[in-house]
Parts: sequence; C-alpha cells; structure tokens
Amino acid sequence: AREENWEEYMRIGKTLWYKDFYKYDCAVPFFRHIDPGKEPEFFKDVVRHLANTTRTGEYYRVLKDILSEEEKGEFLEQQKMDHHFCAIILSMENRHEELLERLSRNMDIMTFTKCIPYLVESHPAESLQLIEDKIMSELEHRRGRSLYKDITTLLQSAHLIKGQEENADLLIQKLYNHKPPVTCFEG
Repeated sequence: AREENWEEYMRIGKTLWYKDFYKYDCAVPFFRHIDPGKEPEFFKDVVRHLANTTRTGEYYRVLKDILSEEEKGEFLEQQKMDHHFCAIILSMENRHEELLERLSRNMDIMTFTKCIPYLVESHPAESLQLIEDKIMSELEHRRGRSLYKDITTLLQSAHLIKGQEENADLLIQKLYNHKPPVTCFEG
C-alpha cells in the first residue's frame, strides 16, 4: 500500500510541478524525498530550480554532478547576469582562469567584493592585484564614507590571502601615502 501511495504522490507532485503550482513550497520536500535513481529527470529539474532560486553553492554542488557538460554550460549562461552566483559556479567547477577574466572586467565594487573570495585560493597574487586595481580605480572616481567602507572590506580580504600578507601591507602603505589623501587613513 505504501508503494501505491508513493506512486500517487509522485504522479500528483510531478503534475503540479510541471504546471508550475506550488514549486516554491514543494521543492525542498521533493529534493529530500525523491529517489534520483527512480526519477532522475524530475530530481534534476527540482535541483535546478533550487539552485536557481537560492543562488548558492548548496544545491549547485548536487546539480553539477547530474548535469552533462553541455547542460552545465547552458546553466552558467543563464546565470551570466548574476556575477556572484557565476563566481560560485566557476569556482566549484575549477574554472579559475575564466573567473579571473570575469573579475578583471569592470564591475561595481560591491559585486567585486562578493566575488573575489572565490579566486584567492587558486590565484593569490592575481587576486591581490585585482583588489589593488579595483581600489585605485574607485579612488579615481569616488570619495566618501561608503567608498572608505568598501576599501576597508577589500583590504580585509587582501590581508586574508595566504602568502600575500606582506604585499597586502604594502598596499595599505601605498594607500596611506596616496595623493590626494585617502581620508580614512589620516591620523
């Protein structure tokens, strides 16, 4: 009897899912209870939905193991406007060179600050250089407390890069001596 109830549950659940009813309410319970061996495509759709809606590595970690390389490429392409989620995906896929290239492009400092931690382990020196470039670029165009807060956050990230502590200190010294003065470093 339990097997019949389960089959009926799955039949109704899939019907509702594919008609876009209750997706947000049912996704996590489906994720927890679907047997991927019995319902591989349905499970993949549920995990894809959860990865898309949470935009974290938690569900992408599962999804990456069940997507083909072509499907991974399509999924990443769909996320291209969300730089932070792309950084998570590229890091998890060990596509660090592509992440380095993306972070080298012009992006706002808040997004950059969220994304840079996904590169520091694989590319410590390049990460510090990107941080320095971002800070110097921002100093050319902005002033004020919000900028100084952003700079402080980036400098904290820079100081956590293993093997780059001395270079991070040199960057701080460079900013301290910057002309015009960076107000947050004044006595």
